[in-house]
Amino acid sequence: CLVGIKNGLANIDAGMNKGLDWRGPVADRIYIPTSDPTWGISDCLNEACEIINTAHRSRGEAIWNPKAGAQFHFEMPGAVQGFTVTSGDGEIENVAGVSRSGNHALRLSGVGETRFGTPVFSPSKEVAKIFEKVGYALLAAPRLYPGQVLTADLVEGNGSTACLYAAGYGENDVPVFHRSEPVTVNDAATLSITIPQDIYPVFEIGIETSGTVHLDSMHWEGTPEFVAQRPAHRGTMWRRAWVNGADEFFTWTEAFRLIQNRGRGLLIHGTREWADYSVSADVRPHLATAAGIAARVQGMRRYYALLLHRDGELRLTKTVGEESVLATARFEWEFGERYELELTVDGGSLTGSVNGKRLVEATDAELECGGIALLVEEGRSATDAVSVKPARL
Repeated sequence: CLVGIKNGLANIDAGMNKGLDWRGPVADRIYIPTSDPTWGISDCLNEACEIINTAHRSRGEAIWNPKAGAQFHFEMPGAVQGFTVTSGDGEIENVAGVSRSGNHALRLSGVGETRFGTPVFSPSKEVAKIFEKVGYALLAAPRLYPGQVLTADLVEGNGSTACLYAAGYGENDVPVFHRSEPVTVNDAATLSITIPQDIYPVFEIGIETSGTVHLDSMHWEGTPEFVAQRPAHRGTMWRRAWVNGADEFFTWTEAFRLIQNRGRGLLIHGTREWADYSVSADVRPHLATAAGIAARVQGMRRYYALLLHRDGELRLTKTVGEESVLATARFEWEFGERYELELTVDGGSLTGSVNGKRLVEATDAELECGGIALLVEEGRSATDAVSVKPARL
């Protein structure tokens, strides 16, 4: 990475003349441990876009938004954005001149049935354990969720058959697949699937083909709609899909048990692509100063929260560095009792409910997007299920 920044890609590629392929095995992939899961699973082109657009924003210039903001657009020479052959025998190459909406596309050439995929979460339990063994855990949440629509634009397939797929962790963490109907690709084709609950958490997306097709772009959109809870099987990847910012997070009789000794701890899920939605959860505080849920989470100190506070209040708060209280309601609650909390963020409108009754509301538009979290402050809290759905149904 540093050699590329200093001397350019040509300097790295020069190693191939000596039989050294520095870029191929990595395939642009970047894993970033962070309290904002938006960036946990990334790639070189995605990070380059962020750097470019940070400069554009600082100068008041229009942002670079290739292919209408597609998450995978391949719009730099050689960029593969994490795509590798994950099953079968094939080759991948970034090529110019075939894209319908830009300058570059990804040529996927399969020999027999071949799967070309890119990670959107930890690519396997084995990878996750490798990071743990070296003392540097891969803290990440999926980039893609049930209820969202995944779309791929293909061009120049010369009659090859292809389908779009998403893979998730199923029973005992065995991969399960959801596929589009296969299509014959000649000049162009658009494939689309809605991510179902039964492949949550999603860890890989891609194209399956037995011929050659060109992937022009791949993107997803829409508000997630899913329930996060302990599955019936013994798999563990559902648990690893949450970024732990608390002193202790473990599964006991409940799916989510959090302990925070000092200050406030968060268990974070989701990305900054989420904007208007409702998050709800059963919350059972035990000897805690406060416990609750959060929305539009952008890290440990950027979020809106709905909290049961020890002072006998329900608080709707905003934390941007420091915490400010947006609205309160008197609510006498008891330790060890279960309360159904719901926090809805819809534009600048914020509303909080307990057991189906709306009790607090406020208007604030500083935080426009972000994921969700369970929160506990100086104590213990337990939750069995967390759900997310669009703010407007």
